[in-house]
Amino acid sequence: MLLKILLKVAFVVAASVLAWFSVPVAIVAICAIVLAALSDHTSFLIELSFGPLKAKLERDVTQAEKLLEQLKSFATLQAKASISTSSRTGRWADYEPWNYYLAVEIENSLRSMGVAEDEISDALQDFVSFTIRDFKWAILGGSYGPVDLGPDAMKGYNEGNRTDEFLDPDKLEAWLKEWDQLTPDRIERLADMRWIVSNRKVRDLEQYSRCRKAVPWKEGQV
Repeated sequence: MLLKILLKVAFVVAASVLAWFSVPVAIVAICAIVLAALSDHTSFLIELSFGPLKAKLERDVTQAEKLLEQLKSFATLQAKASISTSSRTGRWADYEPWNYYLAVEIENSLRSMGVAEDEISDALQDFVSFTIRDFKWAILGGSYGPVDLGPDAMKGYNEGNRTDEFLDPDKLEAWLKEWDQLTPDRIERLADMRWIVSNRKVRDLEQYSRCRKAVPWKEGQV
């Protein structure tokens, strides 16, 4: 306490002496002393001045982050609904692979928004699932069953389709081998099926295009 009183007296005396010789010098000296005194409290003054603003900015950022996450979720749901609808229509009715282009566009848009990869995969699930089904039908000749292979072959064919057993490329390949229908085109499409099943995505347009081209049964066996 005594030290503070002595410093105040010294400050008044020094200011008076300086003012006697030069008022401008006294003003500069006083300002310097005041600034020096305040320097220890700079951080406190900044926090006092910007504290409310900082708190508001933090609240705004938090709200913006929440809104962004909500928009991401909404966009993912919308994408999933769009993919689900498009995947169920027009896959064979139109030779243009618009389903593939739509899926790629949605995938890129979601990724640019920062949506997680597992959420993107979930949004594209129907597109991938129906592409696997399309590969199965392409391998099995499209809409033409192997009627000329006999009733036993048709029984296995119908059973495999009814139970979705043929969505497993290994079981589909086994059935094709049994009836001598494992052609190079079917081997290629079976490899496509395995890749898509394993990676849960369609690799590229070239791969997708093969699921839209039915492989004919061997000549003389349909």
